[in-house]
Amino acid sequence: AVVGKPVEKAMTSKTAQEITIDMDDGSMVVVVQELQEPRFNAGERVSVLEARGGYARVRHEDYTVSQF
Repeated sequence: AVVGKPVEKAMTSKTAQEITIDMDDGSMVVVVQELQEPRFNAGERVSVLEARGGYARVRHEDYTVSQF
């Protein structure tokens, strides 16, 4: 049981990215999500998908199904 927690943590750890988005209405949103390709670039237009509970996900504005 002692080894289980470090092993479980290593197996479930994922690399994440913090994305700061300037919204069209002038507000700012920060989203942390799993790092995926293609990466986001500064100045790129994105779509923010909001869900109940305050959760949000960012996708490239010209996204394809393979990005999810």
